[in-house]
Amino acid sequence: MKRLTFRAGVLTCSDLCFRTPAPDESGRRLIRHLRAADIPDIAYAVSPDEPVTIRRVLLYWSDVEQRDLIVTTGGTGFGPRDHTPEVTRRLLDREAPGLMSYAHGMTAQSHPYAALSRGVAGVRGCTLIVNFPGRPEAVDEYWACLWPLISHALRLLRGVPVHPHDIPEEIPS
Repeated sequence: MKRLTFRAGVLTCSDLCFRTPAPDESGRRLIRHLRAADIPDIAYAVSPDEPVTIRRVLLYWSDVEQRDLIVTTGGTGFGPRDHTPEVTRRLLDREAPGLMSYAHGMTAQSHPYAALSRGVAGVRGCTLIVNFPGRPEAVDEYWACLWPLISHALRLLRGVPVHPHDIPEEIPS
């Protein structure tokens, strides 16, 4: 399989992380996972749970910087300020509901509350955008089940012929 280099962005959507010196464990975990997957160019930002700010970052990374992958963490629950899925959905050209259905099904086996995550996934231009939950352990669980699918999707978005047997057996951690 041809080795490709991808560019990613990690956006943490959290009033707490934005307004206080609270550590962003979920964002840091996503960055570690992306680096382990040999993605060298990773943009990072923390946004308050404000739709305008979230939208601005997603548009900049997808339309201006043309990053291949944007993963968000946080803002996918039922809280009054959880807006990440709605903002993301409005920006997508094509939704990929199967990604989130798969993640929900895989993680609900060990954590039934995973079904309450409202994250969405899809494509804007040539950028895949995926909403991860905000809980650090949930980030790891979603990554473990979604990375093989995400890496496959990134190749498809680049126009690289990919066959199901090309999906890596081992998941980087």
